[in-house]
Amino acid sequence: MSERGQVTPKATPRLVYIAGFGRSGSTLVERTLGAIPRWVNVGELIQVFRLPTAAAELCGCGTPFRECAFWSAVGERSFGGWSGETLEQIRALQETVARQRFLPKLLLAGEHQDSRFAAALRDYGAAYEKLYAAIAEVADADVIVDASKWPVQALALHRASSIPVSLLHLVRDARGVAYSWKKSSVPRPHAGASDSVMASLSVSATARQWAACQTQIELIRPLFDASWLLRYEDFVSDPRVELESARSALGLSSSTDGLEHVEEHSLILSTSHGVAGNPSRFAHGHIALQPDDQWRQEFSQRDRQVVTAVTAPWLVRYGYPVGSTHTITAADVQVPPRPPGPGEWPLVDVVVPTRGRPDLVREAVQSVVDQDYPGPIRVFVVHDHEEPQTSLAALAAPNRTVSPVSNTRAEGLAATRNVGVEHTSADYIASCDDDDTWDPDKLSRQMTRMLNEPDLAVLGAGIRLLMSPDHAVEWPGKSAVVTRAQLLRSRHKELHSSTLLIRRHVFDGVGPYDENLPGGYAEDYEFLLRAVEAGRIGVVNLPLASIRQYNTSWFRERAEVVAEALEYLLAKHPHIAESKAGHARVLGQIAFARSSLGDRKGAVATAGKAFRRWPIAPHAALALTHAGTGVEPAKLLAIVRKAGRGIT
Repeated sequence: MSERGQVTPKATPRLVYIAGFGRSGSTLVERTLGAIPRWVNVGELIQVFRLPTAAAELCGCGTPFRECAFWSAVGERSFGGWSGETLEQIRALQETVARQRFLPKLLLAGEHQDSRFAAALRDYGAAYEKLYAAIAEVADADVIVDASKWPVQALALHRASSIPVSLLHLVRDARGVAYSWKKSSVPRPHAGASDSVMASLSVSATARQWAACQTQIELIRPLFDASWLLRYEDFVSDPRVELESARSALGLSSSTDGLEHVEEHSLILSTSHGVAGNPSRFAHGHIALQPDDQWRQEFSQRDRQVVTAVTAPWLVRYGYPVGSTHTITAADVQVPPRPPGPGEWPLVDVVVPTRGRPDLVREAVQSVVDQDYPGPIRVFVVHDHEEPQTSLAALAAPNRTVSPVSNTRAEGLAATRNVGVEHTSADYIASCDDDDTWDPDKLSRQMTRMLNEPDLAVLGAGIRLLMSPDHAVEWPGKSAVVTRAQLLRSRHKELHSSTLLIRRHVFDGVGPYDENLPGGYAEDYEFLLRAVEAGRIGVVNLPLASIRQYNTSWFRERAEVVAEALEYLLAKHPHIAESKAGHARVLGQIAFARSSLGDRKGAVATAGKAFRRWPIAPHAALALTHAGTGVEPAKLLAIVRKAGRGIT
């Protein structure tokens, strides 16, 4: 709390709202975020009004809530004190607008502007605006972290207040959550009474409620301007990288500034003023980060199967395994990546395919040469049916070589990439397209993880989509691992060709890029469909490459080639049809290409097939929009790309 007495009113604070199910690690995450300079965590603030006894319990600092100097100052500034009448008024508003049964009304908030519900919602928002403003003043903070978790509360605040709300979706494996909720007689020290214990739930009840919670969060996430999915297991494994990704995605700085309290395997946390939540909020000093996976050894097979059966769709979506019954031992627990020591950084060969971009390719090569990677790098610039730009060799630097070479085989990206791979001999091969650039730490971050996870076959990274010279959209990716099922469903922007780092044995095992693919279109995706069979595909969830979306590519945007290539792709990889959404995506792209060629009848027929596979297929909808309106295809693409989307 500020020692300066009455503080001058601050600008509107930002709110990071942690949404998720209980026992998912929200207390540790919100405390870690709250330790960032000019951030403050407040625990599960909703409980102050929801539970009549909450205001009598202990604050995270160990003092009863009503006696805590921080909360006393907040109450005085916001409501003139924490009177019983104030608590009851806000509790009544909460019961009126922020209960699960009111989620449909909140989703349609614009339709109820003159209703009693809308009036109560405005009053509820006004009360929280006062409360958050007071918290920001007393804590002298710009960002407030509220771990109230309820999805409906997040939406109510978003609809009712002027405070910018960023949604942090925290998820933990449902089986670990159910194991935690099953425990009984766990002490609850913040209640003050020695016999108070944490609540417990049956395994089946936890599974149902966990699944319902994820469904609600996924339903409301698109309504927020900024949101991010954080897996608790990833946070514990690599907290600094995960926090960097979260802050970047939420528009709250992508730098490492303010994370000095985050160490490799532990956190340094001081006391805070979080209310309610897990008893771990009373711990301070060095706090060890552990995977908290006791459930893997002690959760019964029957209970595990019950939870998996109920929650399987969401487990798959969030990258958790569902098919294995293997009991994981300590040997299976993933160790957070450590940087190699001196002399342990291996040679990396980088392939840069190019055609007709002498200036841009120079930028791309320079970004590779400028990597902070301690090991040696060789760059092979492959010119597709054009004279090599020999002056690029002058970009070489200590521990870096640049070799311009020619592709005199078939035209297109597939052959051009293959020529480059044939010139390499390193165990690790990366690629960068001629109109893209790498961040300086791209390769060192990827190689650190690659060397620590020998089963990784391919590693991508988050990207920065340059929609125009003055507009960028960051896409860190949603998961640290992309499964086969996820790859069939979507191409994944974070697996863009300019992010890929590939082990040589993958090429030896699955073969080169397919030169029979018409026009070489989607050659990187076709390769990944084979590569996923050779090992795991991972992602470093930080934007580490800048991808120009506003350039016309020599190799793309030829509708006839796109249609032929995607039809070839479906014929070669019929297992794409295993994913209804993925199959519909490819069919929708074919439909759009057909419509662009003037084949509107064929486009409508193909779009119909897509909708039959997946009724909400966006690519098919775009195809029908074009077929029905005749709008110039480039204009439609410009609209979706401006929104940070695309039809890839």
